[in-house]
Amino acid sequence: MSESTEGLAALRPQFRVELSRAVVDGSEAVVAVDATVVAVLVGAFTVGIAGVDREVSAGYMALIDSGTAFSLSGSGERLTLTMSQPWLGEAAARLGREGRGPVIFSHAVAPIDDALAPTIRRLVVELGRSGEGRNEAIELVMALAALDIVGPHATSDRLERLERSRAGLVDRRLRRSIEFMHDNFDRELALAEIAEAAYLSEFHFARLFKRITGVTPHAYLAGLRVEHARRLLSTTDRSIADIGAGVGYQSASHFGKVFRQTTGFTPTEYRDLARRG
Repeated sequence: MSESTEGLAALRPQFRVELSRAVVDGSEAVVAVDATVVAVLVGAFTVGIAGVDREVSAGYMALIDSGTAFSLSGSGERLTLTMSQPWLGEAAARLGREGRGPVIFSHAVAPIDDALAPTIRRLVVELGRSGEGRNEAIELVMALAALDIVGPHATSDRLERLERSRAGLVDRRLRRSIEFMHDNFDRELALAEIAEAAYLSEFHFARLFKRITGVTPHAYLAGLRVEHARRLLSTTDRSIADIGAGVGYQSASHFGKVFRQTTGFTPTEYRDLARRG
């Protein structure tokens, strides 16, 4: 990925919100471990979702379910909202959908409607603020954004192919292998070992995994490692080298390269953003 970017961010365990003004020449597909919404404010982007390219112009947003691969290219200004299933689940409960299953987006691309548009504008304003009250205001506006997104653009009806697990929302055919990766991402994992957890041959497992998720098992594993690294950078004072080793990268330079390719920030830049709130 080649990206020149300028932006602001707020990072929490339950959500992230990032405002980016960027030119993205093209990114490798990464897995959205949490649900991700890319709202385009200016310009246009091509968002690949599970291997299918979608054109998303200003005034529209891409909606990416947790566990789904996506890539990005284009130029302009975008607001990226990343929300955990518990955060979306709280919104679904407020809307009377509690207990009906995980929150799934109903479509891949949708217009930013009249209810969500002012919420997005408020997020942009709050991201640009500093000082007392900024963090609390962002959390309140993000809760409203979740309601505005879940209401018209998601369902919480249980789907036959999806199951809840310790790894979150996963396809039932791959549940054991994905749980295995979540439990063992901090060490070297061979494809044969991951496939064995699903009781499949390497060949059939790799084909099924790519067809369902849109990425290879090792790309999914890399996204999982980066997601855990994000949380450690945001919530601990552990050294960057120690965090890299803790998520399965023995080389600090390799960890930094993968992190930058996935997030658009170096680990140090990401930590600085987290500390600024």
